[in-house]
Amino acid sequence: TDEDIESIVKLTSELKKRGKSVNKNFTLTISISNFIPKAFTPFQWFRQASREYLLEKQEYLRKTLRKMHVNTKFHNVEQSIIEGILSRGDKNVANIIESAYRLGCILDEWKEHFDFNKWRSAFNENNVSYTEYLNRSFDFSDELPWDNINVGVTKNFLFEEYKRSSELLNTYNCAKVRCNNCGICDFKGIKNTLSTKTDSIVSNVPYKESTIEKILYKIHFEKKEGAIFLSALDVCRLFSILLRSLGVRFIFSKGFHKLPRMNYLYPLPLGIEGENEILIIELEKSLNEEEVKLLFNKKVSCGLQIKDISLINSFKQESAIAEYRLDDNLFNCFKELMDSNNSYYKKNNKKGYLKVVNINNYLVDYGHNKVTVKIDNNGSINFIDFFKYWNYYNVNSLITRELIKINQME
Repeated sequence: TDEDIESIVKLTSELKKRGKSVNKNFTLTISISNFIPKAFTPFQWFRQASREYLLEKQEYLRKTLRKMHVNTKFHNVEQSIIEGILSRGDKNVANIIESAYRLGCILDEWKEHFDFNKWRSAFNENNVSYTEYLNRSFDFSDELPWDNINVGVTKNFLFEEYKRSSELLNTYNCAKVRCNNCGICDFKGIKNTLSTKTDSIVSNVPYKESTIEKILYKIHFEKKEGAIFLSALDVCRLFSILLRSLGVRFIFSKGFHKLPRMNYLYPLPLGIEGENEILIIELEKSLNEEEVKLLFNKKVSCGLQIKDISLINSFKQESAIAEYRLDDNLFNCFKELMDSNNSYYKKNNKKGYLKVVNINNYLVDYGHNKVTVKIDNNGSINFIDFFKYWNYYNVNSLITRELIKINQME
């Protein structure tokens, strides 16, 4: 509502004033998402705002908050539209998803891959209006497309919560006040309990005694199968969680939000296999390399496997040479594009500006289904972006990378 929009402005203004009262150099950045009604929530009956409405409100907030010298980040409106349709879609949406997939919609969670026009085409192919799905609301008596799925929480409870929200009434914490009769608990095998403090888990992974303050390890790993859809951040997060569960003692970064010190060198673009990826980790204590490798690989089944762990004295990330293996179809497309002087692609950078990437700036050699490129501080080639730009890529295409020359370890 307009009242909600003005409340955002009012709250932001108050936060800005309080921050400035503490530090005159205080800066504020806020992230604003679009409301998306979801199935199995009290707002599943509610309509989603139109594209035009959301764009109008985003522009109003952007201009108003800019005058207050506040940085803003907004969720992409078109992505919110698709998310809303998928969240409350019926069986007909399955055909739309298949059509979108065949039109090249993959990795759409990342805005650099998202193409709203392809989704429009997918709806048109199935003679469905996306605005009808987006703007529809339901009555309590309506049979919802997901009513045949039992998640435990009753429909009556969700509708009561829907009515309470419109009256601005709170629902109390059932673990502390009283049962709200949501339908989840049977008070036998399922009941609401508060957690109790327990001792931390101590690993049995043996350590070698060491007096070195900071110990560097280089991990060679392969990234295949389902792991090709893990981002660099997800890879680091997964290694951090699993290695720490094995008792590996990381050195952490300083500051308020401490993170394990690790560096994924030359991270792979999403959708590409990696034969020998490299992760550098900083530890407090030395470890039993072979045992950690075996235990890690036993825990992970998503296509992420450690090939080797080795102790290094230091590292400095500089340049590297990588060899990409393309399937027959992609390699023929690559040769065709190079022969026709279409050796470039365009993409938006993180700030939204259009960037032209020239393949020849990174190309070393190509032949026999292999393309050798260099990686430096300016980056390298993203083959998926390249082939998608020229409409040659599909999800069945296979690209594998192998780092063949690295000059950063000592």
